[in-house]
Amino acid sequence: MQAEKTFPRSSNSALKILTGSFVSFLIFTLSLHAEIINVPDDFETIQAAINESEDGDTVLVQPGEYVENINFEGRDIVVMGNPDDPTEVVIDGDENGSVVTFESEEGHDAILTGFTIRNGVAETGGGIFCNNADPTISYCLVTENTATQSYGGGIFCHTSDVIIIHCIFRDNEASRLGGGGLGFMSNSNPTISFCSITDNNAIHSAGIYFHHRIDAIVTNCTISNNTADNYGGGIRLAAECRVTLINSILWDNTPQEASVISNDILTVSYSDINGGRNGIQLSEDAQLNWDEGNIDEDPLFVDREEGDYNLSEDSPCIDAGTAFFVWEGDTLVDIPEDEYNGNAPDMGAFESEFTDVTDDLVELPDEFRLHPAFPNPFNSSTELRFDLPAASDVTLKIYDLTGREVLFLTDNLFVSGRYEVTWNASDMPSGIYLARLEASGYKQTAKLILVR
Repeated sequence: MQAEKTFPRSSNSALKILTGSFVSFLIFTLSLHAEIINVPDDFETIQAAINESEDGDTVLVQPGEYVENINFEGRDIVVMGNPDDPTEVVIDGDENGSVVTFESEEGHDAILTGFTIRNGVAETGGGIFCNNADPTISYCLVTENTATQSYGGGIFCHTSDVIIIHCIFRDNEASRLGGGGLGFMSNSNPTISFCSITDNNAIHSAGIYFHHRIDAIVTNCTISNNTADNYGGGIRLAAECRVTLINSILWDNTPQEASVISNDILTVSYSDINGGRNGIQLSEDAQLNWDEGNIDEDPLFVDREEGDYNLSEDSPCIDAGTAFFVWEGDTLVDIPEDEYNGNAPDMGAFESEFTDVTDDLVELPDEFRLHPAFPNPFNSSTELRFDLPAASDVTLKIYDLTGREVLFLTDNLFVSGRYEVTWNASDMPSGIYLARLEASGYKQTAKLILVR
């Protein structure tokens, strides 16, 4: 069991990044809602308050421990504890079924936020059970829950397009099948962002189990130290699943970081995978799209033994993610600059207060180089960086795919050093372009993707 220091965080951890905007959104939302029902002032239990609510209402729960099992009963309401510190508002299931249930076509406006969800024991979905519903779950600690027969110790979702953001799934168990932390089954399309999924246990895939036609997006997640008896300690895909993993960390999961079987597709970008490609077990018919930005380096967590999965100052995951990412025409990541430190978001769930400051900032380069553009893909402007080991006449031009020159960025004499040029493409159509650098006989071309 991990220490009670539930949300280890630096001064600006990922669990805090969106807190201000999220709480502002909730305050605005509350002002529009028909009624705010207070627990325990108006009703002693959360379920009693839910039973008296209508779509659009808010059940506002004060700090304390509530021993009960709650069901949203088809209501699109906000049930809110304390998003800034979920450990203050605890719902304890008393080993008497799923702690929280969504099973009546609730939509994204059914919001559960700011709770510790613990001590649920059920055949499926010990902590949270979600069937044919699309709720939003945020700022929750889901811990010490058990699925005794099937999937999802922490949460189970069936035919559900659930949104899960800024949550911790820790010390949960699926004692008979898969998904100690999270289990998804049959035509679900979950979005999982800024979540820490650690120290869970299961027979198959202790972190996240995707089974049967799942199309999932997983961004900025830390998936570490999960232990399965068989297959994919971190994540497992089975039976026609498509999962896209971005800005995430898969590290020290047992027996593999990921397992992908027949007719499944895993896409990995800007992520730290223990063992790289070799950390992912692939069956003969499985497909791995190993995209740009991936690394295989110890993430240097602050103190994994104490449950602190923040990044230490020297972590290679700092500034190693991407703020903007498009895959197959869909924008999957678009993080504003004021929501991360440094030049880019960190990999993993916890945004560090540190930035990637290296000796490169003071040392002169020893070779000519055109660096990859950032961001890329981009939707308005991008930065082109190049290194000059000696004074050079430099030309930097943009071409379209037909070879037609569309822009002359620079044609000047530069002294040795590192340089950055901005291309503002706000008046250009979407498409693929080429940036070409020429300096003292050196030539290099980089591909740019402009997406509107």
